[in-house]
Amino acid sequence: MRSTLPPCCVGIALLLSACQSTKSVEPLDSQSLIGVWSGTLRAMDKASVNTKMYLTIKRVTGSSVFGRAEIYPYRRPPYCWPFRGTVEGNELRIHAWKLTVFPKRMTGHTYGGTGGLAGHGGADIELTKESDTVPDSSLEDPASTPCR
Repeated sequence: MRSTLPPCCVGIALLLSACQSTKSVEPLDSQSLIGVWSGTLRAMDKASVNTKMYLTIKRVTGSSVFGRAEIYPYRRPPYCWPFRGTVEGNELRIHAWKLTVFPKRMTGHTYGGTGGLAGHGGADIELTKESDTVPDSSLEDPASTPCR
């Protein structure tokens, strides 16, 4: 014996699916990237390798994103470097990092590289926006400014 749905249920299901398929995603305002982002790098094959990180995005010009990355590995000295990344749509790329940008949040991955995470198949990245402004000290020459 085969059961059938009442016509009203079929109509509601069709209406809901039509509403979901026309739902639009708001485009990213690239200037909203400017500020301080904090979060973690977590090795993809070893969750215990969990590292604190910061991204300070100072300027966005066209599709180019300029800033400073800071990594704080466990039991190792921190390291910091200036970066130039690119943004296209809601995707931010910085070196081997590929991040999806949401309002006040970024998630993504990094693959390869030569650092400690390379031996773990890369890392998952999760960042939350801490501030919409950039601290004055981070506007100095990134190469001469020490980590936090």
